[in-house]
Amino acid sequence: MESSVPIKIAVLLPSLQVGGAESLVYEELNYLRKDSRFFFELHVVFEKGPLWNKFASLGIPMRVWNAPHKSVRMFYSYFNIYRYLVKYKFAILHVHLLDILGPLTGKLAGIKTITTVHVDSPIARIRRWGIKQSDFIIGCGSQVFSNLHTFMTMDKLLLLNNGIPAYHRRFYDRELILKKYGIAIPSRLILSFGRLSHQKGYDILIQAFKSVVRFDRHASLIIGGEGPEKQRLERLIVESNINDSVKLVGNVEDVDELYEICDVYVNASRWEGLPMTLLEAMSHKKPIVATSVGGNNDLIANNVTGLLVNPENPTLLADSINAFLCNPALALECAKQGYDLFRAKYAIDRHCADLVNIYLNSV
Repeated sequence: MESSVPIKIAVLLPSLQVGGAESLVYEELNYLRKDSRFFFELHVVFEKGPLWNKFASLGIPMRVWNAPHKSVRMFYSYFNIYRYLVKYKFAILHVHLLDILGPLTGKLAGIKTITTVHVDSPIARIRRWGIKQSDFIIGCGSQVFSNLHTFMTMDKLLLLNNGIPAYHRRFYDRELILKKYGIAIPSRLILSFGRLSHQKGYDILIQAFKSVVRFDRHASLIIGGEGPEKQRLERLIVESNINDSVKLVGNVEDVDELYEICDVYVNASRWEGLPMTLLEAMSHKKPIVATSVGGNNDLIANNVTGLLVNPENPTLLADSINAFLCNPALALECAKQGYDLFRAKYAIDRHCADLVNIYLNSV
């Protein structure tokens, strides 16, 4: 007979920033928040972050610990989290983006600890040690899973593909949206979302776009996101003399309107986990150009669900974008195949059904 007492789960994040991991956690909580088998509470270690109000709208209890960055006083915040988990008898701690102190906090509290690893990148020894303090480790795609398997035993390691809700199409006025973002009409719109960081390869995309504009003078590029490389990228755009064609628009509130009107979606990353933005583009039936790194390879089969290029190669990136612009039939077919793959493997209901099994089997 099942217990009528819900399983108490604390979800731990550094901050509610705009990013793939945070987007995944939001979709998980939104889908599972009414499941009577669980009681969720969201814990933010550092500052609230720009998505605080969005998460608050879910109606799930939330706590922010305001831990200082790069200070020994940060350990006191983790100690307070540990005491809280023990005092209120949580059964599970689910950790995201805090691979060292997050799992250690759960272990010291004596509760089952699940850590989701979101990025396929080299993992330093101290991070490996931290991850190993978890009871279960989730790789967000097959590439991340394989990376973890190089130092983790299979009894702790789980594969759980990212997932998002299916997009329900609605009408957007293309010309009105292009004017809103300062894009000339007519325009062939190329789109990319992500943090403005070295990882995302926006410097490479901007270099590539010089060739795209020469190929198609109506081509425009919108990059949505914020991050530490913003000023450098702004300089690169001006130096490349393409500032009329490339817009850095910051964090975008309604990403759907840009997905819906774009002609090609691009991921130029140097490394990745399993990008939520690629899933979003697939759900909108958009042709995708992506670098052959990490989980991009899970989603994009070359000339089937999109076009794959080597990372840090602006020439190949430009050629692939141009290939879609000059071959609408290829773009349409790749978009259709990508959408079919998304519905078959990466829908949020499938993802959350597997996550529920992980929760139930861990206690």
